[in-house]
Amino acid sequence: INNRNIDAPRYPKSIVFPVWKQLLLFFTGWAGFQIIAYLVMYFARLFTDDEAILSAIINFGSYFILGIAMSFILWKDWKKIFNSFKGWRTYVFGLAGLGAIFVFSNFWSIIIQLLQIDVSDNINQSSAVNLVVTYPLLSIIVIGVIGPLCEELAYRAGLFSFLKRINSIFAYVISALIFALIHFDFNSIIVGFETSNWSILINELINLPPYVFAGLTFTFLFEKFGFGCGLFAHILNNVYSIFATLLLNFIEKLSGIS
Repeated sequence: INNRNIDAPRYPKSIVFPVWKQLLLFFTGWAGFQIIAYLVMYFARLFTDDEAILSAIINFGSYFILGIAMSFILWKDWKKIFNSFKGWRTYVFGLAGLGAIFVFSNFWSIIIQLLQIDVSDNINQSSAVNLVVTYPLLSIIVIGVIGPLCEELAYRAGLFSFLKRINSIFAYVISALIFALIHFDFNSIIVGFETSNWSILINELINLPPYVFAGLTFTFLFEKFGFGCGLFAHILNNVYSIFATLLLNFIEKLSGIS
């Protein structure tokens, strides 16, 4: 791999890890998370068959364990990570990134409405909504903070930084696609082949572009303004979604009462 000047940060708050650590972060965040989730699910099923409780244990438990694993990987690097939050650019451009994601999401929704396409939340989003409504505080901690931290380390500090050693555009495209696909339900493909009902798969595909755009935005912020900026925008995005979900749920309950 050509290392030219790739390890020279383009911005003072950038974090550049050696190749082995970039790959370790990515595979821990991607494959490691799958293995952790499977093990958590296996042991959780020994104690309960309640699907709602299982979903909470798998999602919250897996991210807690992944966060601990990444803490051990980066136990000498936390000072760099904390330093990446210094400076006004981190917060100003993080807010700008959130605004860009918000604008694109609404623009995409308008296009879907104009095309009169019947679409609902994808499986990942529906599962997250159920968890947020049932466990709001845990959701803020895990979905709002721990999840974005693990994903930024895996897909920006890990995957993107590694692929950028090959080609910058290639790194943007692949890391954004993989980031989007971790929010994609691949079971929809199996369901399509088994039942010849492709509506679930089509729904998943229609919901994919906002995740791709978010991945591109977080990557841009990471590259141009540092790790802290991308993570700040990611946390804002998730926390905003959590509070929006809770507010909508509260309004629906009030409407039901009246």
